[in-house]
Amino acid sequence: IPPNVRDIVYCTGVSLMDEDVWEFIWMKFHSSTAISEKKVLLEALTCSDNIFLLN
Repeated sequence: IPPNVRDIVYCTGVSLMDEDVWEFIWMKFHSSTAISEKKVLLEALTCSDNIFLLN
């Protein structure tokens, strides 16, 4: 995924898909060592409308 659209793709995936996608992004966040990537992933996790996941 090109860096200039990565945040949009991640956010859209998290907001439209199921819990498995959220878990995938969460694991990717924990395994990433790049601060910029961690920021994009963390912001994408907040795109979910599932209150259970956000708590």
